[in-house]
Amino acid sequence: MNKSSFLALALALGICFPSFSQKVKYKDLFILLSQKQYDQAEPFLKRYLKENTDNPNAYLYMGIIYQDKSAKMDVLKQADQLILDADSAVYFYGLAVKGITEKELKRNDEYYQMYNRRDLRTGEFGVKLSDVQLDLEKRQQALKERKEKVSQLNASLHQSEVLYQKSVERYKAIVNRYPSEKQFYLRTNDEQVKELNRIIDAFDSCMAAFSTYKAISQTLGKTGYNQSANLQEIRVYDKDGLVVANFMVDDVRLWDYKKWVQGATEAINKDIKPLRENLVTYDVEINKLREKIKKDSVAINSELASLSARLRFDQLKRYDPKPMPILLFEMKMAELEYASELIHNKAYKDSADVRLKLNNS
Repeated sequence: MNKSSFLALALALGICFPSFSQKVKYKDLFILLSQKQYDQAEPFLKRYLKENTDNPNAYLYMGIIYQDKSAKMDVLKQADQLILDADSAVYFYGLAVKGITEKELKRNDEYYQMYNRRDLRTGEFGVKLSDVQLDLEKRQQALKERKEKVSQLNASLHQSEVLYQKSVERYKAIVNRYPSEKQFYLRTNDEQVKELNRIIDAFDSCMAAFSTYKAISQTLGKTGYNQSANLQEIRVYDKDGLVVANFMVDDVRLWDYKKWVQGATEAINKDIKPLRENLVTYDVEINKLREKIKKDSVAINSELASLSARLRFDQLKRYDPKPMPILLFEMKMAELEYASELIHNKAYKDSADVRLKLNNS
């Protein structure tokens, strides 16, 4: 059994069995503290501070213990405890600052040997109050900054997760509304385009929050995490883009909703909207020809041939191999061709009858 273990056992016996020792002696406890045996020393130091409130060195080491505990906490999974320990460290350092004076340093210089420095002017070793105060000030400031960064780190990561979840949910809503990609493109409207833009808004905000998280993480040094966003293209409309991501792993696989929305929006603007406008135009022209047949009772074969030549649905077939509008137009065109042919045949028959009558007169 080494010296520190023997001392820890002796202290434990003194606390558990008062007959062995009435109280913890700080000079014995300091052996553990000076050897950085903080896990063993902590319960005895807490017991000592309950009975002794006038030892600034004890407060100093209580602050060091909490700072050490805070540094070992997981910045994401144990953030709350990390912040509590950091606050405790700052609190005890504050008590130490109030009690450490020139008199304290002279009386208990053996407890402050970690601050023992050579004076550049005199060449002599010693402990300066200003050095102790500066160190404690830096420790407190570092703890406050780390606590704030850890808080911001977790807030940024949480924001990334929430915003990504919104992107997933908004994409799912579209897939649920339009189960097939064909339905999505052919039935989408201006309101749906706005919903697509809302997906981009959420996704862009997610990526911005994740970039903030990464930047804060770098300022913290080694955190145990090294996440990188790995964007995955949405290739299969009703299968990809439907699951959330795990932001705690190094390879954070995110569906690239922005790229998908940009592609869909471009297709809607370049293909679908012009197609709809053309379909409306064709329908208007067909209705005009129908009215012409009804009103004037004249054949429209040439007009039908011209309109038929202008009917191009190649783009539409990219989204639907057998689109319903084509079937409707073909049916309407067939009806008009039939009606036009009847009028043409009737006109030919009438003219033939006239020639026959003239020849017989």
